[in-house]
Amino acid sequence: MENQVTKLMTDLEEEAVLALVKKQLDEGVDVSEILAACQEGMVGVGTLFEQGTYYISDLMMA
Repeated sequence: MENQVTKLMTDLEEEAVLALVKKQLDEGVDVSEILAACQEGMVGVGTLFEQGTYYISDLMMA
């Protein structure tokens, strides 16, 4: 099952990612778990960029 932070990052939902990460930190979720989800999201973004789904302008705006 994909982590919600990972999905939001892959979807370039910056504000939603920030809100969810803050909520998870407040709830005591392990920081390394949050960072791993963020890293997976960035891998997803890279894959979508390589496939031509995202363009530089999409990434700059995110």
